[in-house]
Amino acid sequence: MKTKQIQVKTIYDIEIEFKDFTKIFTEAKNDPTRIDAFQDFNLDDTTIGNLRDCFKNLSAFCFDPRCEQACKDLRYIVRKLGFDNIENYGGFFKGKETYSITVSNNGADI
Repeated sequence: MKTKQIQVKTIYDIEIEFKDFTKIFTEAKNDPTRIDAFQDFNLDDTTIGNLRDCFKNLSAFCFDPRCEQACKDLRYIVRKLGFDNIENYGGFFKGKETYSITVSNNGADI
């Protein structure tokens, strides 16, 4: 056996609060890197109720290939929080009102 490449990455379990999500969502309107995130929303005319529903259902459709938009939204949020990848889509926790997700940052190739 011959090892051709080793990549080191750091994995994090994080909780996203609604205030974090709201900040990212409102800044997305003027963000040129947004490209295809939040295509299903009118960024100028979204209510708090719509935002809360979106936050609670971030990963609800990520496992359905017909709903690629939800995954694009979540990947955008993860990048804005400073991470490179999603390791596990996680889910919303009602008791804490947070969204838990496992993310990672790429390290150096060895």
